[in-house]
Amino acid sequence: MDERSIKDSIRKIRLQTGLSQEAMADEMDIGPSTYSKFETGRKEIICRSLYKFSEVTGRSIIEILSESEATPTGYPDCPIVVLK
Repeated sequence: MDERSIKDSIRKIRLQTGLSQEAMADEMDIGPSTYSKFETGRKEIICRSLYKFSEVTGRSIIEILSESEATPTGYPDCPIVVLK
């Protein structure tokens, strides 16, 4: 089974949006080296950055996490509210 991680998910989604790592970092107001570390797994993406990534790509946090094997419980400091 192909286990997907959050780093794989954000890379796949970024590529689908057509943005380079540098452009995504700029849109997220973070340094390119920080963003690169998110995609390589050398740095865990924090809730604030995950939210900003969600805004830039137009994907919900739930969609981003469902692209990976990650779950909302893996991000206990990240409140996820599902509205019906």
